[in-house]
Amino acid sequence: MGGSAALLSLLLLSAGATGAAAPQDLQSSCNAAKELTAADHPQLALDLIEKIRGPLDLQVKTPSIACEAERLDAVAALGAAQLKDQAKAGAKAAKEEPATGLPAGWDAFVKSWVIPLQSPVMAGLGMVAALLVLARLCVFIPGMPPAALPWKQHSLRLGRNFLFGGLLLILAAPIGITYTLSGIPGGTAAAWSPAASLAIWLGVGVAGAFALSLWMSSRLRVSIEARDSKGEVSEAATNRMVALLNELGGTRPRGLEIPRGTDVTALNDSLASASSSNKVLTALRAIVQLIFGAVPWRVSITEGPNDHLAVVITRNGWAAGAATITGDNAELFPAQPGASRSEDLHLDKMAAAFILTTIATRHQGFEGLCGATDWRSVGLQFIATTDFNDAEDRCRMLLARATDFDPKNLLAEVALQNKMHRRSTDPRELESYAEWLWKKQSELGQRGRNGKLASPEFASLLLRLRLTYLCVTLNLASSSAGYIIGAEPRAVAHELMKSLKAPSPDSEPLALQMRARAAVLCAAFDCPVTADEDFNTWQREGLESPAPYPAYSAACHYAREALRHEGSARAQAAAKAKDRLQYSFVDPELKAWASKDPELQRLAYLDPEFRAFLDSDVSQEVRTSLSIIVVDV
Repeated sequence: MGGSAALLSLLLLSAGATGAAAPQDLQSSCNAAKELTAADHPQLALDLIEKIRGPLDLQVKTPSIACEAERLDAVAALGAAQLKDQAKAGAKAAKEEPATGLPAGWDAFVKSWVIPLQSPVMAGLGMVAALLVLARLCVFIPGMPPAALPWKQHSLRLGRNFLFGGLLLILAAPIGITYTLSGIPGGTAAAWSPAASLAIWLGVGVAGAFALSLWMSSRLRVSIEARDSKGEVSEAATNRMVALLNELGGTRPRGLEIPRGTDVTALNDSLASASSSNKVLTALRAIVQLIFGAVPWRVSITEGPNDHLAVVITRNGWAAGAATITGDNAELFPAQPGASRSEDLHLDKMAAAFILTTIATRHQGFEGLCGATDWRSVGLQFIATTDFNDAEDRCRMLLARATDFDPKNLLAEVALQNKMHRRSTDPRELESYAEWLWKKQSELGQRGRNGKLASPEFASLLLRLRLTYLCVTLNLASSSAGYIIGAEPRAVAHELMKSLKAPSPDSEPLALQMRARAAVLCAAFDCPVTADEDFNTWQREGLESPAPYPAYSAACHYAREALRHEGSARAQAAAKAKDRLQYSFVDPELKAWASKDPELQRLAYLDPEFRAFLDSDVSQEVRTSLSIIVVDV
C-alpha cells in the first residue's frame, strides 16, 4: 500500500498538479512522504510535500501546514544523512591521506595527556629546580666533601656514583610526591599515611640533593688568578702559572733516565684561568661558577715586593692551604757562589709545587708524585731537573735538599743517584750503583696475584730504573775485567722489553719514547725477546735514528759488535760506530762523556783510528748540517 501511495504521489508530481488536494488525497500524499523518508529518501519526501502545498507565492499569501509532521521528519532525516555522508567522506580522506588526520590525533593527545599532566609536570620541574638549588647550597657546608670518604683512593668512582645517584633521586622525588598528592588509584590501602609518604619522598629528594652536592664539591677543577704587586690582576702571570701547573701535573712523564718534574697527568684538563682582559666575560664566568659550582678549587697568587709570593688555596669557599714563598729563604734557595741571586729564584715553580701537592691530598690520580708529599721537595726537584739539569753541581745540591725535605720522594732520589753515579768510571762505584738500581727496581716491580704491578703508580719510574740498570751494567762489564753479566741483568732486560711491549696506560707515553733505545740496549743481553718482530723493528729504528741519545746508544752497540770481531769486520763495525757518534756529538754532554765511556774506551784501546776519532772534534760542517731536537735522557 505504501509503495502505491508513493507511486501515486510521484504521478501527481509528474502531472504537475498545483492545486489544493482533496483530504483523502492529502493524507495519502503525506503517507507517501512518510514512506519516502522511511526509505532513506528524505529529499524526495520534501519535494513531494512542497508540491502538495502548492507554489511558493500562494504559500506566502496563505501559509500551508500540510504534512508538517512528515516535513519535520524528512528534514531531520536529511540532516542525519548529510552528517553520515560527511563522516564517511572524512574517514575515507583520513585513510587515503594519513597526514590530514595528524592534527586530530595531536588534539586528542593534548586533551588526553598534555593538559591533564601540565600542572603536575610544572610542579615537578619546580621541585627539581628547588632541589638543584639546595644541592648548590650544600656545597658551602664546612667540611664538604666529608674527609671520612676515601676520596684519595676512589675519588673518580665516588664522584661518578654521587652524580648519577643524586640526579636519579632528585628526579624520583617529585614523581613520588605528585603521585602521593593525587591519591592511589584502584582503592588499595596505602602502606603509610599520605603525610608519611610525603615525608619519605621529601627525604629522597634531600638525599639526592646532598649526593649531587658531594659530586659538585669533589670535582677536580682549578681556577687560578695571579695579581701583581699593585694588587691588579695580571693575565700574563696567571697564564704562566697555568702553564707551569700543566707542565708539572698535566703532561706525560718526561725523561728516559732522570724524571723531569713529576709523572702526574691528572691536571691535563682541569686548569682554568680566572682572569681575562674582557671584564664582561670575567663577570659572566664568575656568575656561572657561583651558580653551578663548576670550579671547587680556587687559587689566588699575589706578588709582593722583594721577591715575595703569597699563595692562598680555597676549596668550595673554605681555606685549603696557604704559603708564603720568599726569595731570601736560604732553606729553599741556598746561595750559589758566583751566581746571581735573581737567577736562582724560581718562586713560581715552588708555588706550582705547593698547589699540586695541596690538591693531591684530596684527589685520586696524583700517584705520579711517587711518594712525595712535601711541596718544597717537589718544587726543588722540579727546578733541579728542568732549569739546572746541565749545571751538575747546582742540580745535585737542589736534589739533595729535595730528598732532605722528603725522604720518600722517589723521583728526587732516583734523579740524585743518577746525577751522582751515572757517569762514573770507577768499577766499585758502578757496582754499588747497580746494586741500588737492582734492589729498587725489584721493590717496585713486585706483582700481585693477578700478574699486575702491585704499585702501578711507579710504572714509569720502574721503566727508567731498568733502563739505567742495563746501561750501568754494560759500563761495569767494560770497566771491570772480572765482572760477568749474569742472569739478573738478562731478567731485567726481559722484563723491560715485556713492559715496553704492553705498557700500562700511565707509562705508555714514556714507553713509546723509550722503545727504540731500549731495544738497541737489550740486544747486548741476549734475552728471549730479541727474536720478537716488534723488537727487531724498534732496534732498527734505534740504530737508524739521528737523534743524539739514540745515536749514542747505536754507537755503543756497534762498539760492542766490533769487540766481538777482528780484522775487516771490526773495522766495519768501528766505522758504523763513528758514523753514529757524528750525530751524538752534536750534544756537548755526550761528546764529553764519550772520552770516558768504558764501552767506547775498550774499542779505542784496540783501534788507534777509533781513539783518534774520539780525541778529535766533530767537523763544523757536520754540526751545522744537523738540525736535531735533542731527546731527554
